[in-house]
Amino acid sequence: MLRDYPRGVFLVALVEFWERFSYWGLLALLTLYLSSPLAAGGFGWEVGAAIKLYGLYGGLAFAGPVLGGWIAASFWGERRCISVGGALIVAGHACLAGTGCIPWLGQHFTGVDYQSLWVSAGVPLGSLLPSADELRALRGAAESMHASASTVNWVYLGIAWSFAVGLLLIIAGTALLKPTISSIVGRFYSPGDRRRDDAFAMFFVAIYLGCTAGVLIAGFLGERVSWHWGFGSAGIGMAGGLAIYRCKQHELLGTLGLQPERTAVWQALRGLNRCERDRMKVLLCQGAFTVMYAATFYQVGGSLLLFSQQSVDRGIGAWQIPVSWMSVLPTVAFIAITPLGVRLWGALARRGRDPDATVKLAWGLLVIGAAYLLMGLVAPAADDTARISWWWMLAAFVLFGAADMLVWPNQISLASKLAPASLSALLVGGWYITIGIGTSLTGYIGAWAQVCGFRRFLLTLGVCVSILGCVAWLVTPRLRRLMHATPEQDLPSSALIERAA
Repeated sequence: MLRDYPRGVFLVALVEFWERFSYWGLLALLTLYLSSPLAAGGFGWEVGAAIKLYGLYGGLAFAGPVLGGWIAASFWGERRCISVGGALIVAGHACLAGTGCIPWLGQHFTGVDYQSLWVSAGVPLGSLLPSADELRALRGAAESMHASASTVNWVYLGIAWSFAVGLLLIIAGTALLKPTISSIVGRFYSPGDRRRDDAFAMFFVAIYLGCTAGVLIAGFLGERVSWHWGFGSAGIGMAGGLAIYRCKQHELLGTLGLQPERTAVWQALRGLNRCERDRMKVLLCQGAFTVMYAATFYQVGGSLLLFSQQSVDRGIGAWQIPVSWMSVLPTVAFIAITPLGVRLWGALARRGRDPDATVKLAWGLLVIGAAYLLMGLVAPAADDTARISWWWMLAAFVLFGAADMLVWPNQISLASKLAPASLSALLVGGWYITIGIGTSLTGYIGAWAQVCGFRRFLLTLGVCVSILGCVAWLVTPRLRRLMHATPEQDLPSSALIERAA
């Protein structure tokens, strides 16, 4: 039941809901926005460059929490990091929305239609240091529309720098907020308390609901109303969640996370005993597998989003499903499948056969590999203009949701349990860096689809990930021994969202 959770869990879950709303709303729009033509209000980038920036942004947003965890542990404490991180995310979305406000203000004061000017110049937006040819083209377009060349240059640079600063602020805010808010959840319970997994399950409900709402609302506003309305909506939600957190934190969190551990990281690492060092090895090994899982899963906002745009019939009668909405299907599948998984894990736990997180990660790799093989088998050939039914994508993304249910909640809970108490925030942040590395690879892996064609890309990736899943399964006995688990310490995540459901 929901009343079994401490009220503070709901507070931090609310903040995490809006942080995920922000992140996934932007992720659903970023590739589409960058690759959309200038006439459609986009940046007019080549597809390969758009996917690479998507991967770089996602990678930094996930890798940054290792720095945020260190700042929390050594200087600020979790609570201050949450407040500062949330404020930076709000400011970042304001800057992204500013890419639409700047040309609007320019048009208001000068009467120049800047979108028509960009189309006339044929120069993609977003270059922080325009080349001589780009500046010449902008100058020529300005002269043809009787506009001031210097004003046009300032508006162009204002858009580029507003966009870049916005992304950097969101990355910095996520770095501070993401690991510390996860660490706060673990602080509600003492070591060995089996309710810890239940709390993380509740936390993950908020994460996935935030992902879903972000894609549906920000994605729809961005595609069907204006890109900048999509960017701005995420910032408004984050501002509201942060305001509630600031008002209620002392009442519901007490002194949790107020003071940093002020642990000397290298001294703490040198002071680890054999059991703790072995558990660190487990986390490193699981992190290596998680890198490839993230590199395949987060194609949903890059190459798979473009595949849905180019090769998938998204029609339902006369209505077309927004492209950005396709990226939320794995999240919806996760929410639907997880209660079934909960019951399965619970039944296995009662028989003493609940698989641990290492086994579930191996299964997750195999399941997502099967999803890619399914998409590859039905995908049209490179020279075929036919489109597949969106039902095939739904089937594949249901498998994505099942893989997510196997991987993410169990891995973050494992990191929280195996990390030494003095390094909890830092190592939870370190767990996120594995996702960051994997996400940064999505851009380079996804860009390959533009060279070899989607069919070959999907089949190759499916085979490679399936082989990796087999390897992960084979090494699980060794990892289990390195965990040195006692009955009180070995806490398989068998109660995911059972009480919330």
